[in-house]
Amino acid sequence: MISTHLSRSNLADTEGLISLAAELDVDIKFAPLRLIGRARDRLAGEMPTALDFYHAVQTITRLRAAYPHIRIHTDFDILRRSISCRPRAHPRA
Repeated sequence: MISTHLSRSNLADTEGLISLAAELDVDIKFAPLRLIGRARDRLAGEMPTALDFYHAVQTITRLRAAYPHIRIHTDFDILRRSISCRPRAHPRA
């Protein structure tokens, strides 16, 4: 199994990592970066935004269909077809 945390540095590699897992015939797991301990100081700029996660989930969902022979695990499956990703309007005070 390949296991990795998603960060701003590797979001663009999601598809390539899944392709590698398929080529090696192993499962892959993506976990969100958590700013705990030393990561709080060293990786604060690496935290993906909500929109980054949204796009990552879209990619992973698409690739699950493309690579049915491997399992692609995540800790953040949040999409349904009825959900859109539009910025929320801020209520006026």
